[in-house]
Amino acid sequence: MHREWKIILSGCFSRVVRGNAALVPVLFFALIFAPLRLAFSQAAPSSTGETPRASAGTTSAQPAPDYRVTMPVPSGLQPAVDFWLLIFTKYGKNQQVFHHREYPGIVYSVVDFSELMQRFGGREFERQRDQAVLEETVRIQATLRSMATGRKPQSPFERRLERLFTSVKAGSITRLYSEAALTENIRTQTGIREKFADGVARSRRYSHAMERIFREAGLPPELSRLPHVESSFDYTAYSSVGAAGIWQFMRGTGKRYMKIDSIVDERRDPIISTRAAAHYLRHSYNIAQSWPLAVTSYNHGLAGIMRAAKEVGSKDLPTIIRRYNGSSFGFASKNFYAEFLAAVEADRNWRVYFPSLRLERPIYFDEVKLGSSIGFAQLARTAGLSTDELEMLNPGLLRPILQGRFPIPAGKIVKVPSGKGQVLARTLRGATLYSLTELPTPSRDTAPPKRKSSVKSSKNVSKKSTSSTSAKKSSSKKASTKSGAKPKPQKSSSGSTKRFPVR
Repeated sequence: MHREWKIILSGCFSRVVRGNAALVPVLFFALIFAPLRLAFSQAAPSSTGETPRASAGTTSAQPAPDYRVTMPVPSGLQPAVDFWLLIFTKYGKNQQVFHHREYPGIVYSVVDFSELMQRFGGREFERQRDQAVLEETVRIQATLRSMATGRKPQSPFERRLERLFTSVKAGSITRLYSEAALTENIRTQTGIREKFADGVARSRRYSHAMERIFREAGLPPELSRLPHVESSFDYTAYSSVGAAGIWQFMRGTGKRYMKIDSIVDERRDPIISTRAAAHYLRHSYNIAQSWPLAVTSYNHGLAGIMRAAKEVGSKDLPTIIRRYNGSSFGFASKNFYAEFLAAVEADRNWRVYFPSLRLERPIYFDEVKLGSSIGFAQLARTAGLSTDELEMLNPGLLRPILQGRFPIPAGKIVKVPSGKGQVLARTLRGATLYSLTELPTPSRDTAPPKRKSSVKSSKNVSKKSTSSTSAKKSSSKKASTKSGAKPKPQKSSSGSTKRFPVR
C-alpha cells in the first residue's frame, strides 16, 4: 500500500512541479507523512481485540483503556450461547430441556409438563413430573450407551446426536458417548421465557440511566444487562444467602461501595448499585484484561478466575472451562458469560423474541446529596411528593426511616422526579445535585458477590434450582435448532407429557 501511495504522489509531484513550483513543499510533506498516517490507521488490533492497559501513573502520554468494544464471543462458546438463548426466549416454565452438562449445545430433548400440570396438582404433579424426567433420562442413557458400542446410528434422533457429538471435536466419539451417558452429565434446565420477558419489561425503568453510567465510565453499555442473569431485573430480589438488589451484591462486598446498615441498604437502589457494579467490573477488567474473564469474575470472584487462568496457562475462557477443575468452578460459573451474551442478544432484539411485550415506561429523576439529616415525611413535603412516590424512587431506605423512627442521614443520595432536584438543592441546607455518573470510592477492591443459590423477593420470586432435574439460577438463551421448522410434539410413554425432539 505504501508503494501505491508513492507512485500516485510521485506522478502528481512531477506534473505539478512543471506547472507550479509553489506546491512543491506541500507535496513533499504529503509524500512523506501520508504513508505513515495510513500505516497507523490500518494497524492491526491485538489478538484479544482489546486495548492494552496503560501503565500506572500515565496521564496524557498514553490513551486510557478503551472499554467500548463489542462483547467478544470466544471461539467454541457459541453453542452454549445458543443454548441459553433458547432457555430465555423459547422454552417456558412448564418445559424442561435435557442437555449435556459439559456441552450445553448438545440438547437431547424437551419435555413439556403443561398437560400434566392441568391434570394433577401439588405432590401428585411433582411425583408424575419426576417419573417423566426419570423415564426420559433412561431413554437418553440407553441411546448413548448403545452408540458408545460403535454401531452406526439408525434413527433420526441417533443421527442428530452423531452430528452434535462430532462437532465437539474432543477426542474419541465413542468415549464422548460413554461419558455423556453418566447420570451426572445429563442435566435438565427449566425454561424461563416468561420470567425473562418480565425482566426485559422491568429493565426499561432505569436502563437509560444504567447505560449512561457504564458509557461515562468508559465501559461497554451491554454490561448494564447483566442483571438479567443475576436477578431478572427484580428490584426487590433477595437470594437465600443474603444477596440483594438487581446486581445481587452480598452484604460484605456491597459495603465496599455502598452504605449498608440497619436503616439504609443501597444494594436495593438500582442506580447506586449500578455505579458499584460499574466500579467493580472496571477494576476486574483492568486486572484480567479480558471481558470474558472480567464478567465471569462477577460470578466466580476475580481471584478465583485469575487463579484458574494461571493454572491452565491461558486467559481463553473456553480453554479454562475445559481444563480447569476447581471445586467451586461449577456449572453456574462456566456458563455465566454465555448466559450474559445470550441475555444481551435477547434484550437487544426483544421485538423478535417477545413481539407482544409491553415495556415499562422509563423513570426520569434527579439525585440530591443531603447536607444534613431530614425526616422522610418532611423530605416528601419539601419535594412536593407523596411518601409513596418518594419511597418508590428510593428503595434503599429501610423501614425505620420510612416509618419516621430515624431521619435520612446526612450525605445520603436521594432521588426525586426530574426537575425537582434544583428545588431541593436550593431549599435544603447543604444539599447539592449529584452527578449520575459519579462512581463510588470503594474501601477496597476485591471479589464481587459470592455465588448466590436461589433468588427470592418480597413478591415470592420463584427459585431456580441446580440439580439435574431442575434449573440452575440462570438467564435465558437462544439455542437454535438445526432446522428452522418447529418440532412437532410427541406423546411420551406416560401419555401425559410432551417430548419435543430437537432436530
